[in-house]
Amino acid sequence: MNNPLHLIRSQMTNDRIDAVIITDSDPHMSEYIATYWQLRQWLSGFTGSAGTLVITQDHAGLWTDSRYFIQAEEELKNSGFTLHRYLKPEDSYINWIYDNVKDRSSVGVDGRLCSTSLIQQMKKKWKKKKYSINTAYDAADRLWTEDRAALPLDRVFAFDIRYAGQPVKEKLKQVRRKMADAGVDWYLATALDEVAWLYNLRGRDVSYNPVFYAFALIGATDSYIFIVEQKLPLAVRQDLERDEVYIEPYQRAYALSDICHGTVGYDEKQCNYTLYESLNKLNRIHIKSPIQTLKAIKNQIQIQHIESAMIKDGIALVKSFYWLEQQVAAGDMVSEYDFAEAIAQHRSQQPGYFGESFPAIVGYQANGAIVHYRPKENESAEIKSSGILLCDSGAQFLDGTTDITRTISLEAAIGPEVQKAYTLVLKGHIQLAMAEFPWGTSGGQLDILARQPLWSAGLNFGHGTGHGVGYFLNVHEGPMSISPGKHDSTKVTLQPGMLISNEPGYYEAGEYGIRIENLILVKESEQSGFLRFDTMSLCPIDLRLVDRALMSTEEIDWLNSYHERVYSELSPLLDGEHQAWLKEKCRTL
Repeated sequence: MNNPLHLIRSQMTNDRIDAVIITDSDPHMSEYIATYWQLRQWLSGFTGSAGTLVITQDHAGLWTDSRYFIQAEEELKNSGFTLHRYLKPEDSYINWIYDNVKDRSSVGVDGRLCSTSLIQQMKKKWKKKKYSINTAYDAADRLWTEDRAALPLDRVFAFDIRYAGQPVKEKLKQVRRKMADAGVDWYLATALDEVAWLYNLRGRDVSYNPVFYAFALIGATDSYIFIVEQKLPLAVRQDLERDEVYIEPYQRAYALSDICHGTVGYDEKQCNYTLYESLNKLNRIHIKSPIQTLKAIKNQIQIQHIESAMIKDGIALVKSFYWLEQQVAAGDMVSEYDFAEAIAQHRSQQPGYFGESFPAIVGYQANGAIVHYRPKENESAEIKSSGILLCDSGAQFLDGTTDITRTISLEAAIGPEVQKAYTLVLKGHIQLAMAEFPWGTSGGQLDILARQPLWSAGLNFGHGTGHGVGYFLNVHEGPMSISPGKHDSTKVTLQPGMLISNEPGYYEAGEYGIRIENLILVKESEQSGFLRFDTMSLCPIDLRLVDRALMSTEEIDWLNSYHERVYSELSPLLDGEHQAWLKEKCRTL
């Protein structure tokens, strides 16, 4: 009777709600959210970063994408929830409700936890069904009480200008120019990383992302931050006042008609629906966030720091992989969890370390095929001297955010099937890394470069090839991506200064997973009117898994040149033992 699913259904009966939607978000549409908002995980046990629940009296479902299919199957066992695989738009929970919930039913959803565009999509799809949509239905308020975490109240801290490279007032000028171009008097910034970037502040409210809960409002002359005031130390408050930023209570963001007038711009994919509704006394206009692209284009000071962060990250990874090889060779037991902890420990020894940028994905053999697998302390596999290991990890340093994946083997003899798949993934990685493309090219136009070698063998991977990466901010950021399909991010023009991941892969369910990831920076090419990528990450690629016969001369040259640079950059900072190990890993192919 105390089962969460039973409790919510009882509550739905009392409230006369026929279907409830539980999203995976917070009021800022964040990817990683504070524990306080994690109702979906509390109800279902599913821990992935993307997924939505729909609950009726006779069905409970979780909708998620291909990254999480294997993980969701495991985590939903005995939960009462059924996995719905989201592969194409027709598979959405919005369509399922249309097909399975009778006309004139009432649907409950918390509008604070849904974007404006999502609610509008629901209304459009369900118009013929005449559903009553209650966008003020907080399913957690009465249900999740005893063990619910409190809202975070950690102190915000200033992000030093020597790292940020640009003062607040200069950023405000840039945003205001874009606002003028869009024809709005005000812009309401709701994404946490945008608020942090704009005001050169960072926080600890959300795991892995150095952000804090706040809204920002920018006008032609005035700017505001809406935040719980006890989160602001005196020095930060003084900095904001010096930059002529007015400080207001967090909840006052829902009463902006008391502060501003005229035309207010908002981004319908980032602004929660309840907040949008609170703007109904103002002239609301949807515009794409003017901050997103400004934030994505790193300035020269930031790029110099990113280079430093990549060296520190590379040193930590060399020490981690060396340690792993030594432990396994000695016959000591090392679990996936142990190795994830070792990587974090080695990174923590580097100056400016703040924390991990996401939960480390360390998957041995079959676990490597679970794209977003996360080893647990008492439930992770032992890493042995046979097979392959996929390790995707990243760090938050004051001078940059890292994200890198390596797939390695700890045995000398590799099966031809695995070696072929690995080499095809590597070829795709290199083809993208070597790309030169004209100004105006989008990430969606380049995606095929990373997939073509796999496609030629009838293979593919289900996730995107590349995502934007923040600067001591979110490890996943927009507006651009390198992915197939028709998502808005795939149409964004790539510009110099954008930092993106390059991570093709291949996964054989129940057997192994392969992914090779570096971060790449968009730069101007020596060819007039063209752009290219600089590979920023520094860590050897496992040559034991490479079938040289499948590689072109150009690809081999790229790999040898990359390894030469890895050794040149990292070896001076290593002792003799680690230098010797790295030299062998970076040998000429």
